[in-house]
Amino acid sequence: MKILLTNDDGYDAVGIRELDRVLSGAGHEVWVCAPSSQRSACSHAIHLHTPLEVKKISDRHYSCSGFPADCVLYAVMGALPMGRPHVIISGINNGYNVSTDLVYSGTAGAAAEGSVRGYPAIAVSCADNAYEDAAVFTLKYLETFTNICPANSYININVPKGSGLRWRVCTLGDVVYRDRLEEHSIEDFYIVTGVEKPHMVEPYEKTTDYAAVNDSRLIAVSAVRIIPGLDEACQKELEKLSQLDCGISFC
Repeated sequence: MKILLTNDDGYDAVGIRELDRVLSGAGHEVWVCAPSSQRSACSHAIHLHTPLEVKKISDRHYSCSGFPADCVLYAVMGALPMGRPHVIISGINNGYNVSTDLVYSGTAGAAAEGSVRGYPAIAVSCADNAYEDAAVFTLKYLETFTNICPANSYININVPKGSGLRWRVCTLGDVVYRDRLEEHSIEDFYIVTGVEKPHMVEPYEKTTDYAAVNDSRLIAVSAVRIIPGLDEACQKELEKLSQLDCGISFC
């Protein structure tokens, strides 16, 4: 299988090297196009109207001066001489990407870009240096997940330490971040810092990816849609308002 690897931790990060080692060792044709430096929390950002450097590091290994989504875009558009990959894998990220984290995650953004471009895509993250487990799990289910990955979606995997490769299909939770805005020592500069560990909102749902990795020490696997859905309740309220203001309805 021809695989394109990327991440948001940089082309020489531990996670992507472990994933490359395990997948290549199993006989897969692995290509790497990953950021030239740390790009965490950049979501699905891409560069517009700005030239990017795609630099060959070694055989089938390239760095890109852009964001993770740029790496995918430029690779599949022809900056790498690899042809069409069968699947795009983003990771292994250093730290979980669960629940609300997916809004910010560069790892998830790269997988989403792969899906936008019509490729099966998988995002892989782990905590506590569980890189080997994450790589082995990805290899074990690689062909299955690639074949069932739905259009306009990617498969999101989070691997805790000590899972024994046991896993659960999970919903996405709603995580609250406890942050604080602080003034910097330089005038007119500020910085946002985390006050405490993020936690789930109440009621605490045991079926979420957050609960699986933190409480049950299970690998959390979810199929994440990249095309936003509509909030039906809010849509109905907006429809009522539009009829009052304009008298226009599609009903």
